[in-house]
Amino acid sequence: MPLISVIIPVYNVEEYLEECLESVINQTFSDLEIICVNDGSTDNSLSILEKYSQKDKRIKIINKPNGGLSSARNAGLKVATSEFISFLDSDDYLDTNTYEKIAPHLTKDIDLLCFGLETFNDFSEEQHYIDKLYYRIKFLGKHKINNKIRFDTNVSVCCKVFRKKIIDQYKLRFREGSHFEDYHFYWCYVFLIKNVYFIKDLFYKYRRRNASIIYETYHKKNNNLISMLYNVEAIYVFWKENKIITKNKNTFLKIFFDGVGFIIKHSSPKMLKKNVREVSAFIEKRGIDKLYPEDKILKALKRGNIKMFTHKNSFWENILGIKNFGIYKYLIILGVKIRLCKRRKSKD
Repeated sequence: MPLISVIIPVYNVEEYLEECLESVINQTFSDLEIICVNDGSTDNSLSILEKYSQKDKRIKIINKPNGGLSSARNAGLKVATSEFISFLDSDDYLDTNTYEKIAPHLTKDIDLLCFGLETFNDFSEEQHYIDKLYYRIKFLGKHKINNKIRFDTNVSVCCKVFRKKIIDQYKLRFREGSHFEDYHFYWCYVFLIKNVYFIKDLFYKYRRRNASIIYETYHKKNNNLISMLYNVEAIYVFWKENKIITKNKNTFLKIFFDGVGFIIKHSSPKMLKKNVREVSAFIEKRGIDKLYPEDKILKALKRGNIKMFTHKNSFWENILGIKNFGIYKYLIILGVKIRLCKRRKSKD
């Protein structure tokens, strides 16, 4: 049985697929099972997969009708046979020494391993700076899991390795038909484990594309942001079924507020009112406010008041001050921003 199953969902990525596959078959660590899930591609992706499966017998191809990223990952999980699971998107790639560096740390007491990720391609310099802050590994080596670690770790599944036994034991799967599926999977899995291991190396190369859901989200063009709410709801259901919620009630509220903040931050002016109404209706319908009857923020959200998520500078901050915006420092005089210099890069 191979140590690691690498699950690669594939949908119409003929332009990038060979680079992705080359990065896996040429790994300096060979004890891999490579599961490529062709999710109903209509371009030459399947032909490329078949060519590579002839070159490398570790590659297994699963063909299925198009069902989306979550559906493809779930199909891969269903057939994976290894002790550990790694996810790789088919327009991204890995350093060829990734699994060689990871494997020695996949011991019996490690249930999650996190490593570095860097973005490249279409996004602006400022967005890459934001990405660097978000994906930065803030810990090193082995740690007992706790809430500080959970909240200070990015939710992407692609820069992590998971223990298959835990995924199967709790029947954990990605939510199909939803955006931001990693959010649900991450927040369920990290409450099932005891120990996590961190490596700071930037093994994963994440290609930012203008046509992606994340690009649309950051540019306030995603009209399906509300699906984040249903990811949060699914987290609550999973936690309740597995008796996690009892000891982590306050943590769930923070996750809920994080989800709502994400929706509000990335809503276009046109969609903001609609999304706020849906958040209010969700709180009412699901009785979230009844779980936390004393919480003032929940009560405000139920009324459609989102001031706590849309803080604006005070009068004096707008008149005179020095502020950070993205990768630059600005001097603000009478509301006019004057760019001063780049911010100092954070130390890893």
